[in-house]
Amino acid sequence: MEFSGKFGSRAGLLWLSFCILLALSCAKTEKPLQNVNLSPFWQWRSAYECLQNTSSKCVGKNLDMTGNIQVTGSELTDYCNGCKPWTIDVLNCIHSVKRDFWFSNNATIKQINDSINQGCSTKSDIVVHGFPKSSSMRNFSRTYMALFSALALAIFLFST
Repeated sequence: MEFSGKFGSRAGLLWLSFCILLALSCAKTEKPLQNVNLSPFWQWRSAYECLQNTSSKCVGKNLDMTGNIQVTGSELTDYCNGCKPWTIDVLNCIHSVKRDFWFSNNATIKQINDSINQGCSTKSDIVVHGFPKSSSMRNFSRTYMALFSALALAIFLFST
């Protein structure tokens, strides 16, 4: 029996959908470090799962998607002795699954890591609030968008 016409394209589409669902079901984010070579969507989801790992020693100081950290004065010793190792582990987990991750305050993993290490080593306040996006990222975004637009136009023109 030959698959042709409308039925053949439907069977192909069903087969492709089945394969995609099967592939997506294999990539689980319950243990984010088990699947480090993921698609961008799954990388973001795995990074989110890393952030869901909270510590009872860091009540009120757990790292979240905002990336804001403020530790001052008397909290500094407790934070550096109790929360710092946990926070560094969370940052390492995020870095393992999505190397180019940024928080909603535009801070990168390296910037937060450096701020925590500097604050704990010099016994000074740790304040991570907002970082401006670098101009290199804006230039990269412009270049990427122009390249994508040109590629989409070429595909459209040559497909007709």
